[in-house]
Amino acid sequence: MISQEALADFLSRTVVVIHGFYVREALAIIDLIDAVDLTLGCVLVTTDTEEKQRSITSRLSRNAPQQSSVVLCPNRGRDIGPFLIEGGRVIEDYEFILHLHTKRSPHNDLHKDWSRYLWNSLLGNRRRLSTLAAAFQSPVLGLVYPEHHPTVAGLRNWGFDFHKTRSLLNRMGIEITAEELLEFPTGSMFWSRIDALHPLFAVGLEYADFEPESGQVDGTLAHAIERSLLYIVESSGYSFAKLEAPCATASEDDSIDDMFDGKQIARTLRSSIRLLGSRASGSEFRRRIDEVDPVDVRFGDVTTKRFNVLIPTLKPEKTFGGIASALRVAAELFQELPAGTLCRLIVTSDDVDRSSVNEAIQALGVDFSLVRPSEDIEANTVVTLKGSADWEPLCISTNDLWFATAWWTAHLGFRLLARQREVGGLAGSLVYLIQDFEPGFYNWSDKYALAESTYHHPESTVAIINSEELANFFAERYKFRHASVLPYSVNDRIADAMSSQSITERRKQVLVLWSTGGRSECLCQCRRGAASVAGEKPGLRIGIPRGVRW
Repeated sequence: MISQEALADFLSRTVVVIHGFYVREALAIIDLIDAVDLTLGCVLVTTDTEEKQRSITSRLSRNAPQQSSVVLCPNRGRDIGPFLIEGGRVIEDYEFILHLHTKRSPHNDLHKDWSRYLWNSLLGNRRRLSTLAAAFQSPVLGLVYPEHHPTVAGLRNWGFDFHKTRSLLNRMGIEITAEELLEFPTGSMFWSRIDALHPLFAVGLEYADFEPESGQVDGTLAHAIERSLLYIVESSGYSFAKLEAPCATASEDDSIDDMFDGKQIARTLRSSIRLLGSRASGSEFRRRIDEVDPVDVRFGDVTTKRFNVLIPTLKPEKTFGGIASALRVAAELFQELPAGTLCRLIVTSDDVDRSSVNEAIQALGVDFSLVRPSEDIEANTVVTLKGSADWEPLCISTNDLWFATAWWTAHLGFRLLARQREVGGLAGSLVYLIQDFEPGFYNWSDKYALAESTYHHPESTVAIINSEELANFFAERYKFRHASVLPYSVNDRIADAMSSQSITERRKQVLVLWSTGGRSECLCQCRRGAASVAGEKPGLRIGIPRGVRW
């Protein structure tokens, strides 16, 4: 339970740090504080010009606490730099800190009411503040932040920030991996117990550590700090919680005469999950179905039409059979595209080295550069989505064309196509090279269902089916926007070998094709069958793979 006296005591131990880059919004925050009639320990406003400082000081001086001030600071580090540096100078006298700022998102009109949503979540009215004060009576609660605004709830990802975040956390003795659950206060506004963020203040960051302002939307130290906050809270021995979205109307009772019990707190605050030592919800799925990767995307700068080949591997020792056929078809398709079209090979299931790039050059007849998924350049490139790059966003554009070569690459291709449509509104298609009924490689299972699901995009699939027999099989079961048949042809290397030898006699032989993961019962049947045939036909040769105990 909490009384008016307890609320007043909580607020007196609180310093509010407001970054006032935009004066109009800074005055709106001060008006909101006045409307709720808060008696705070200190209000510290930071801004970057003397003109702004005068405007904000004039408004703040009306009824702010005696310790309040408006401080000039460089325009570096957005709201985060001033919060840590200027706020860090005053935190010794307080127990709690409220971080607010004059957020605008000029790069996206959908976020225009985001800042007001965050302010109302954290201040709102006295009932909400009383609930917060009651919650912070728990000695283990370290930080409270608003429920994510609907326009950004689905956009939380590492972006270009993982390296910087991990490096920063390492300075505090905190280890993370890209598989740990990622959660953070989107918009970086929150209430916090100062001790919960003490390791961050203790790092001693300076303005020079932050990048010069150039309108960045990702990849800065400030973005990394935003993503590190909850890891720091946890490592300090505290928990965190989310505030429910504020009411859409002003009908919420402003009186604090009521006493607040645990049920009221539970309705307003959502308990936290554990981040450090966790594994993202997709990780167990990925361990069982490692073909399907949760690839994040961002829209890049390439404006030239680009042919994207989604392929499992480019390793020379694995470039045979289906991979060789996929590269051959990709080369033929690429040759038919208009001059100047770029080509990008996106390797989904293997790492890429120089020999892989050379394999691509040989297969498609153009030079390639090895780049990271997030690098978007006007050149022919090779990227891999595995290894250290599996958390990094893939750059795409509305001019990208997609060619899938196996079921899991098609699964990815349809997801990329959907994201492309969200931005460009294009009704594009995926060219899908189908070389087998791949669900048949598995028992009825998750993999079977996922593989089979890639045949259920009739309006988005341009199918190239490997052989007439397979095409007939698919024609009876599935519908595609367009389907072509790839007739049988002799592998180029086999054809070269045949043409260089004089074959005068064809030998009768049985070739045993064997997967290293095959069941021993099947091998036994193969052995018995081959022995039976050999007994009937003396001189018959039997070829078996190396490493198989015959």
